[in-house]
Amino acid sequence: MTDACFSLTESELPPIEFINMIGSDTQVHFKAAMTSFFHEFAVRFNLTPSSRVLDIGSGCGRVGLPFSIFLKDGKYYGVDVWKDGVDWCNTHIAPSNPNVEFHHMQAANNYYADDYNPSVENEYTLGFIPKKGLDFAFAISVFTHLTPKDSQDYLNELGRTLDDEGAAFLTCFIIDDFFFRHVERTGMHRAVKQQGDSGFYQGYAGQDFFGGYTRKLWEEMLTKAGLRTIGHELGSWASKPGARVYQDTFVVMRAKGR
Repeated sequence: MTDACFSLTESELPPIEFINMIGSDTQVHFKAAMTSFFHEFAVRFNLTPSSRVLDIGSGCGRVGLPFSIFLKDGKYYGVDVWKDGVDWCNTHIAPSNPNVEFHHMQAANNYYADDYNPSVENEYTLGFIPKKGLDFAFAISVFTHLTPKDSQDYLNELGRTLDDEGAAFLTCFIIDDFFFRHVERTGMHRAVKQQGDSGFYQGYAGQDFFGGYTRKLWEEMLTKAGLRTIGHELGSWASKPGARVYQDTFVVMRAKGR
């Protein structure tokens, strides 16, 4: 798959302005990121060409592209509120790959692109995915940009759609003692403030919208969705010791007996 990803031509990749929007400055970096993510998921979660996969925050197909090559009789679902990215994927990836599909999630309050309006709520459901219809799901830097209501919607859908042996890889910002010491020491993230006594922390605006959760609130949300944590890694974003990756990461499964 590494060769297949790096062999993608310029015409097979999203336009450079799309690539830049999701954090890659060049096509080479974009290919390297897609290869890295896909390889970790495929190896770590024993994915096969028959696997059923959900990508929450599919963007302009960074991970959808390798899955479109890898899957044979499996299924890949990509979902995102970014309509231009979804439209590009539906025009350039989906037509020749019947095993992949991309869905635009309508956001009445798209605070990732516009000013946040707390009086307008979104309703995120994934009715096109059957109950227990997924072997694996992932959300990279998605819950870091969501309010608790929107996060809960997606977690609830994971609780419904993950198969009994399925797993999800989720990244988020966990607010803990390491975070507070990091703020005090560096002066960074002083704009991030707790919202009431909910355990949710918010800051910045637009693409820089920050959503952070205390571990207590995050676990409560998982439990409400019928999910359980089976693995957790600290992230380096707040100088957390021994961190291997930037954001805090969780591997979750359906709760036993669900």
